[in-house]
Amino acid sequence: MTERRRKRRVRGGPAPASRPTVSRKIYWIIPLIVLIVGLCVTVAVQSLRKAAPDPSTHALPGRDSETNSDDLASWLFGKAETVAQIEAEELRLARLVEEAFPRHEDAWFLLGYVYGAQGDTDRQIDLWQKALSLNPKRADIYAKLAQLSKDQGDPDQALAYWKQSLILNPQNPSVLWDLGNSCLELNQAAEAVPLLEQACAIDSGSKRNHYLLGQAYLALKQYEKARIKFERAIQLDPDHFNAYFGLARVFRFLQNPEQAKTTLTKFRELKKAFDGSLPEEALLDDLPQYLTRLSQHYFMIYNLYKNTGQKDRGLPHLERAAQLDAGNTGYLEALGVHFVSSRQYARALAVYQRARRINPDQPMFAANVGRMHTHLRQYGPAEQAFQQIVRGYPNDGLGYVELVRLYLKTRRNLPQTVGLAQRAVALQPIATNYHLLSWAHDVNGHHAEALQAIQKAMALAPNHKNYPKVYEIILQKM
Repeated sequence: MTERRRKRRVRGGPAPASRPTVSRKIYWIIPLIVLIVGLCVTVAVQSLRKAAPDPSTHALPGRDSETNSDDLASWLFGKAETVAQIEAEELRLARLVEEAFPRHEDAWFLLGYVYGAQGDTDRQIDLWQKALSLNPKRADIYAKLAQLSKDQGDPDQALAYWKQSLILNPQNPSVLWDLGNSCLELNQAAEAVPLLEQACAIDSGSKRNHYLLGQAYLALKQYEKARIKFERAIQLDPDHFNAYFGLARVFRFLQNPEQAKTTLTKFRELKKAFDGSLPEEALLDDLPQYLTRLSQHYFMIYNLYKNTGQKDRGLPHLERAAQLDAGNTGYLEALGVHFVSSRQYARALAVYQRARRINPDQPMFAANVGRMHTHLRQYGPAEQAFQQIVRGYPNDGLGYVELVRLYLKTRRNLPQTVGLAQRAVALQPIATNYHLLSWAHDVNGHHAEALQAIQKAMALAPNHKNYPKVYEIILQKM
């Protein structure tokens, strides 16, 4: 503005002697125009500043699938201010937890999580050890301490913590993977193999379990076993480029150069596609991580309240978590469960509808929408939701089961219930589905078929208390 005024004074001065023919009026009009433009710009800037939100009086923005982190950062006048506000909010939450739960193991764990996230690892370790002093059977805290020790460059201490965690929870595939991975990093492949084999047995659908076990077999020169595991990882994830690289190495050691070359080419193609899938600004932008971290802290506080019988007091924290990470359907599911438990079906319906919009390919969300409509006696929309599952997922028994239950509950379309229940049984021959088939046959007067179906349910669930009662009731009708 100073430079503009300086130019305006120069241009608004006396006319140069070399140009005596130019009218003096022009030199008065030009600075007047400049002055008017300058005033307009000033007014416009001040108006924009008044319209912009004040970060001191507004809550943090949330994340969703339609709003990128750059928009969020600009909304709060830059990423640096946003991150500072997030960290201040985390510390405020930590103080809240300290006051509300002065001696609770989950509170100490949460506090350690918060302080660790802000770089105070000494306090984090101290708080987690305090939590263990209150409950030394917390396998999850030992696992967290193990990862922290590993990150601090102490692999031996990490192994000790993971082994303690595994003693307390020997069926945890995540700890088995972590312990096996640490053994591999310490060149202890022989010790890693039984751990990773157990992890694969517990969670056979985990691509990372099979991939890491393939690496362990490869280190032990058990190439055929390694090949099987790498191929299983690729079967679970066709874009697993690291598994292709491991498989290429296996083929090389098995003296199969053509297969090795083909597999290595596939690895390079997938790796190149992966590296180019994210724009550079997305790689540099860590604001979403801060927002996710804060939402996790709110969710942990909700669980703390819920586990101490105060779930209603924790509800605002769960709602805040869902606001900060609006694309996280896990938070929405937790909200739905909360509202259903308190019979707030309209609020639960709104939450499940939101989850369904985020992930329309998840049939369970459609089922939850239909169930809430049923609770609200909105049977037409409920039927539509269940029919959409049947049409979209004809090989999933969920839609058939829900339709049968709806029709039996409302006494509508009863002749259709038998065929729908039979389809559910064919897809999922479990006790509850046979019980449903028995119910459908019974209301349609097919008592002999109903008896057969309930007998199958009893065989599959011999300890179920109600099935023998249903059997006796049907028997009396024959």
